[in-house]
Amino acid sequence: MRESPTTAVIDGHCGFGFHVNAKAMALAIEKAKTANVVACTVFRQSHVGRLAAYPLMAASAGMIGLAAAYSGRLRKYVAPFGGREARLGTNPISIAVPSDLKAPQYASHEYRAALAATGITAAMSRKADCYDNAPMENFFHTLKTELVHHRQYQTRTEAQRDIFAFIEGFYNRTRLHSAIGYIAPI
Repeated sequence: MRESPTTAVIDGHCGFGFHVNAKAMALAIEKAKTANVVACTVFRQSHVGRLAAYPLMAASAGMIGLAAAYSGRLRKYVAPFGGREARLGTNPISIAVPSDLKAPQYASHEYRAALAATGITAAMSRKADCYDNAPMENFFHTLKTELVHHRQYQTRTEAQRDIFAFIEGFYNRTRLHSAIGYIAPI
């Protein structure tokens, strides 16, 4: 890591993005307590999870937080407005500002009632907690990097069949999982 009183450049060592980014935001918050404006960047990391989790950490500390992700040279998945071909990465940006508002819209009573009426159970993490959804984010990262990014699907049905075969035929039966001691689940 290289750092100054107002900056930090952190090598993620190709580790879990959600873990290293939480540490980077915690470091930024500590630096901002004395320097007011700071910037931290992380490189060589895996999927970061829900980007909003990191600015929310800053907002919980009474600070404005901003996080952005750059997909670099990875395959592009988003068509520009009015376009027909994917030419853009997702490259999300998230900003959080301290507020005394009680609940965001997705946690409102009306929203939760609408979900319940359709039989959907909402899964929401605690405020500024990027770890709640980490296992699923890690699975989707694996699915994308080990399968989807290497294929060009012509139809939705073709993609569904391929993804089902990956999950049921390989991921659940053959692939070694670090969380359970590098053995296959079944």
